[in-house]
Amino acid sequence: MGQKAAGGLGGYGKRKLGGKMAGFADWRKKAGGMCEKAMQAVATVYLLVAACMVPLYMHDGYYGLGTAKFQLYRNVGFMALPLMVIFAAAKAAGGCKGGRRRLWGREKGGNGTLPGIWIKEKAGTWLPELFLLAYGAAVILSFCLSSYKKEGLFGAEGWYMGLFSQMSFLALYFYYAYVWKAEKEAVGVILGVSGGICLLAVLNRFGFWPVDFRGRSDTTLSTIGNVNWLCGYLSVLLPVGTAVFWGSRRETQNGGKCREGRKGRKWLQAGAGVFTAAAFLCTAVQGSDSGFLIIGTALWVLFLISCRDGAEMSAFQDVFLTASGAVFVGLLGLRVFRGTVEAGSWITGIVLYGAGAVTAAAFAGRLWWKKCGGTERAGECSGMKKGGTERIGAKKDRKGNDKSADAVQQGRRLSLMRKMGVLLPAAAAVICAGLLAAGTLGGEGMKESLPSIFIFNEEWGNGRGGIWKECLEIWREQDIARKMFGVGPDCLKAFLYAEQGGRPLLTQIYADAVLTNCHNEWMTLLMDTGLLGLIAYAGFLVSAAVRFLRKGGTAGAAGALAIITYTVHNMVSFQQITSTPLLFLAIGLAWNSGCIKRENRVK
Repeated sequence: MGQKAAGGLGGYGKRKLGGKMAGFADWRKKAGGMCEKAMQAVATVYLLVAACMVPLYMHDGYYGLGTAKFQLYRNVGFMALPLMVIFAAAKAAGGCKGGRRRLWGREKGGNGTLPGIWIKEKAGTWLPELFLLAYGAAVILSFCLSSYKKEGLFGAEGWYMGLFSQMSFLALYFYYAYVWKAEKEAVGVILGVSGGICLLAVLNRFGFWPVDFRGRSDTTLSTIGNVNWLCGYLSVLLPVGTAVFWGSRRETQNGGKCREGRKGRKWLQAGAGVFTAAAFLCTAVQGSDSGFLIIGTALWVLFLISCRDGAEMSAFQDVFLTASGAVFVGLLGLRVFRGTVEAGSWITGIVLYGAGAVTAAAFAGRLWWKKCGGTERAGECSGMKKGGTERIGAKKDRKGNDKSADAVQQGRRLSLMRKMGVLLPAAAAVICAGLLAAGTLGGEGMKESLPSIFIFNEEWGNGRGGIWKECLEIWREQDIARKMFGVGPDCLKAFLYAEQGGRPLLTQIYADAVLTNCHNEWMTLLMDTGLLGLIAYAGFLVSAAVRFLRKGGTAGAAGALAIITYTVHNMVSFQQITSTPLLFLAIGLAWNSGCIKRENRVK
């Protein structure tokens, strides 16, 4: 009897313990849900701070503008980033403990790990993430080996691209790509704020200052400041907003039968169209020739992307007409209201006199494409078969693709356009390279007959030629450790003035100024983080761009356009607090499965 009693008591104890465990599980589930909601709010606030408040924030007009913006970014980051990293690590650890093979995805039938996407188990899938982790390791090693740790922690004054900023870029990408539950309204808010910044810059350029900022000059615009900083900002936001407009027009060409179309998102199309016009207008009139590098790169890459499908090409032509019209209106306005073709810039002059013809050609091309039935073979859309609407009696191949005469003819047109889009820029690049070689290596007579842009010397590119030549020479003179790991993140200024102060670059060319970077992002990274840091950083951008191009759709176009346009522009520019964080945010948001619908994913 004693044993029975004991057994009965044991059963009762187990039931009681089971009830307590069930209650604890419920409490844990509720607590986890509250924690996720709280972190979602924290991440959303930090997203809006980094993408909206930092570009807008000014403490004392244009005085100390870079420092003021970084302090806002850093102070909010001190509070938000540790929580985001801890939360992401906890979620990742939970996924590993559950024994799931896809750490960053959600298993079918399971309770899920990090909200995200289905990840194919191929080595190439994780290549951007591996490169980015390698870049983070290279930055940390560079900081640890640096002789200028005080400067390397936050970076040079006014620029602040030190260890903290570089690590925050990694956190931004991983969190918003794999953890954040996307809120599409946030993208609209970001583009709305950016559009306002662009319109204010246009007003400033024409002499209207609704707010009289302290320290303003001919080279400062809107709340971003120097026109070079404004171009860096536009090199990210212009391609992203343009891709959103392109995607919305693409859905319209598909007949509006997608799930997003049924919900009625005409406001997105209208807003993205207004932003696209404002961004191209701002880029055309802001005053720096590098703005046309942004315009040309964004339109060229989007054209090549659009050569895959008739609806995408129709959408591109709408974008091209909007962009060329905005550029023409802006430059014509400068000519009429300011009486100049922008300070004698021959590039701006060529664009001004050619913009009207380009706009007319864009309009005629749009009419021609529509007459040719450019939207008959619409692109693939979520929940629809390729083609959007199936024509009665249309011939199909084994894969169900339309093989009618019209479809075949349109495919040939697109193929020809794609080839021309590759061959013509390649031919132009070869010609420019030949002229550059002739202007650099030729005699005095040859140099006098060519524009200065084709004569590479110390004065080339407003002094960039001299900076690049000197910095490469300095890098070659360093020991193997500094060649591999650099002098420290954003420590170029401290290194140059401490160890290379006698060079003519500093004593003559920059005698009245301070050289903090090479005016070439990749060369600056070579000096700061070494060859390993540069390879890892470039590997991340290239592999991510390839992945976006393979993925296709609106998100793929946004990610690829942002990476390529930013990278091309930064071959003559630099990292800054109003552009580089936005690039990593754009890449992360574009890769996030819920932010912009992931249509046309390569299987």
